[in-house]
Amino acid sequence: MKLFERIEYIYDNFSDREQRMVVASVLILLVFIASFFVFLVSGSFSEREERVRELRSAARLLEQNRESVEESRQALASFEMKASKKPPMLQGHLDELAKTFELGNASFTPKKSEELGPNREYQMESVEVKFFDVDLKKITQFMDKLEKGPNLIMVTELRITTRRNQHDHLDPTLVVSSYYKRSAAELKELAKKVTKGKKGKGKKK
Repeated sequence: MKLFERIEYIYDNFSDREQRMVVASVLILLVFIASFFVFLVSGSFSEREERVRELRSAARLLEQNRESVEESRQALASFEMKASKKPPMLQGHLDELAKTFELGNASFTPKKSEELGPNREYQMESVEVKFFDVDLKKITQFMDKLEKGPNLIMVTELRITTRRNQHDHLDPTLVVSSYYKRSAAELKELAKKVTKGKKGKGKKK
């Protein structure tokens, strides 16, 4: 007996009440399936519309801030170019620059170097510099000269104490940092050293 004939035979053997219940159940199931597909389709379109709205909003923001975005891009490119140049020894460079601007005796405290970036592609060296009784104009010129040089060197922290009754004379403390972006060859060599170090530790265990 074929499937549909069997279903028809079973259906005919039902009472009128049972037949009505079967028909109602099938209709409810069909309505449920149709509603479920409508829900999936409408949800998909809603997500797509939301993405389109977000993209349009981002495009408007970019258009409105086009000049700022371009300036940021140029600044980033300038930073990348500076970072690719090997910086001088930071403490000696700061000492020489301080003498150029006649900033008197300075106290230098080197900080621990840091590796930045997911692949340790950037190396940051920092030195804390303390000046005593310096002229406001001279310390400003010092910082300008420092940050406008060919290397990526900048003041990352600045604390200033003014002298009583001499507001143009300061006791500033600066943290100056230099950044260097390693080349592909240097990164490869660094990765080899790290691998060797891990193997050596494994053997000792």
